[in-house]
Amino acid sequence: MTRFPQHNQKRGFTLLEMTVAVGVLGVGLIMVAAFFPAALLEHQRTVDDARALNLSSKSVAMLHNRINPDLLYVDQFALASGFDSPWYAIPFVNMRVRPDNTITNNRREWDPANVDGVVGNCLDPDVTQVYYNLLNNIPIPTVNPCVQPNPVQLFGLDYLSDRVLPRTAARVQEDADRLVWYGFYRTLASGKRDFAAVICKPRKDRQYAVQDLSDTPEMNFGTPRVRIETPTVNRFFPVPWRVTVGRIAGTNVLANQNNATVPGGVNIDALAPRGSKIMLHGRARTFTGGGVLDFPLGRILTVVEASPPSPVDNRSRIRILEDISDIPEFDPSGDGFRFDIWVFPPAVNLRTTASGAPAVVPVFEDESPVLRWKVGL
Repeated sequence: MTRFPQHNQKRGFTLLEMTVAVGVLGVGLIMVAAFFPAALLEHQRTVDDARALNLSSKSVAMLHNRINPDLLYVDQFALASGFDSPWYAIPFVNMRVRPDNTITNNRREWDPANVDGVVGNCLDPDVTQVYYNLLNNIPIPTVNPCVQPNPVQLFGLDYLSDRVLPRTAARVQEDADRLVWYGFYRTLASGKRDFAAVICKPRKDRQYAVQDLSDTPEMNFGTPRVRIETPTVNRFFPVPWRVTVGRIAGTNVLANQNNATVPGGVNIDALAPRGSKIMLHGRARTFTGGGVLDFPLGRILTVVEASPPSPVDNRSRIRILEDISDIPEFDPSGDGFRFDIWVFPPAVNLRTTASGAPAVVPVFEDESPVLRWKVGL
């Protein structure tokens, strides 16, 4: 009798099993795909950090070799009292937002920070000098405001990560990888000069707001108004702001002034959103106007939380990562100890009116341009 070979009959997958398998595979692929944006973002941050480190080396060389210390303002009051001076910003010639802006000589088309009614017929670099000296609260001569300490000593490509200077406004705006650095200095009680640098990454197709320095601020004892200059004047590169804050008792929280009484006032949560790095300016004061010199200066603080104005006191707040318990507390009912910080606010988006014209107050975005601070160069 002929025997036929018996084949093992194996059971196949059912439609339900295939559907479940495909579903599990799809979930897995979605989870894997979710890692790619985070990985790309982390890679970009790593690249930016490496480039910021390289640019900080350039800033060290520029500050030590190109800046003439004899032209820098010296805080004689601090030195006479045996204290180090605050950190002062070194004038930086920015570039204004103008579609037809063409840079031809590294100087005049790098736009000065303008101050209405102050500069007269000063040349462009001198106008920037006046602006930064107002920002630094450095006395400006009344006879000839164009002749004063802290002249502009660096221009254009000196500050940029570029190897070739962008010579049109469009070229400035189209580069998403450009970095720029800014210099600061202080004079120690010994007479020695210290430098600091901050590395920033301008956002593509964005603008940065200028702080209002036009007149005496309300209840602020010689510090700049915490508001945007109006009519709005914006720049392609980040602009430093000096802001007065106080530490809330028993916390690592800083609050700025009540801006309800300041027309166009800007709150600290907008100027220093979460992730921002700020630097202690080094000069403090009380409500009675008395200056305090023995104050921790140059420390870099990291913002971990930013809160809008409280309904209790209408003060905006930022929470600091580092321990700042050694900074005296702000006591509104007492002498009111306050101090200044250096902040580089985020880029702004301009609100428009019904006619399409820019509104008075731009809207700050939520990403700080600061990548790295390097103090004590």
